[in-house]
Amino acid sequence: MALTRVKKLQRLLLRIPRIKPSEDRTILLVCIGIALAFWLLVKLSQTYRVAREVDLTLHVPDGKTLATAAPAALQAELEGTGWQLMFEYLMNARHNLVYEIRTETATTLSRVKLEDDIQRNLASNGLIVLDVNIDNIPLQLENKESKKVPVVLNYRFSFAAEYELQREVVLTPDSITVSGPASQIKALQSWPSDSLVLQALNDPVKRIVRLRKPPSGLEISHEEVEADVAVEQFTEKWLFVPLTVTHVSDSLKFFPDRVKLTCVVGLSRYNDLDPADFTLLADLKDVSTSKGANTVPIVLARQPYFVRNVYFTPQSVEFFILK
Repeated sequence: MALTRVKKLQRLLLRIPRIKPSEDRTILLVCIGIALAFWLLVKLSQTYRVAREVDLTLHVPDGKTLATAAPAALQAELEGTGWQLMFEYLMNARHNLVYEIRTETATTLSRVKLEDDIQRNLASNGLIVLDVNIDNIPLQLENKESKKVPVVLNYRFSFAAEYELQREVVLTPDSITVSGPASQIKALQSWPSDSLVLQALNDPVKRIVRLRKPPSGLEISHEEVEADVAVEQFTEKWLFVPLTVTHVSDSLKFFPDRVKLTCVVGLSRYNDLDPADFTLLADLKDVSTSKGANTVPIVLARQPYFVRNVYFTPQSVEFFILK
């Protein structure tokens, strides 16, 4: 009897339709989609506060500029439902306020006006402008002027042993034009570059160097320059330089008439350097002739710009009074 019941139950279970694995996945995805839709409906119905960037465009007459530069954009805090914010983004992906500045009388673009203008430009009436991140924007027109100023290179170099700069660094271009309010342009005397750092130099190099970014309200004609750094090997050279003595009288005799001079010079100018490039001077104007002998210091009055570490001996000239 029991065996018969078991067989009947098996036949009943075999008649139940089976769900295929593919149908299981479909039902699961449908359930997830329905849950996600309800979740979105709930979330988009809630109230949010978001920050939106608003572009600011100020048109001024030709030949004029703002004495104090205005920001290019500002941040506005908006409040509304998710639906309103989504609609606003779809309609106005980027907000922009445009103002025409025609009067030279100083005025101010206030926070209240900015908030009101942003509110009027919103596509969704339900959104509220809670705040902007700027208090007031001064609007004072001033003449726009331009001035050409030299570029000053900020650099820090180190050299390999026995190598140094052959000449001053050459910049191309060596000057730029700066444009902006007359009150700011007037005080400009030069324009700095960013730092150029080169180490262990032993060959000439050329580098592109960016110029210092101008503050808001100023414009520069170039954003970068080329720096030509000439490097060469230096060596020591010695020569005898004639001594120039001034205010010497017939009663005075001085010694020596030539001085040994040593200096460091680049190899490219080594053969061109001669004693005539230096002036060693001794002035006997204020010497006392009451003594039988005396000395006067020797002064290096002239030297070529391309030499360095100049040293000469002796350091003083000895003169004698002839009786």
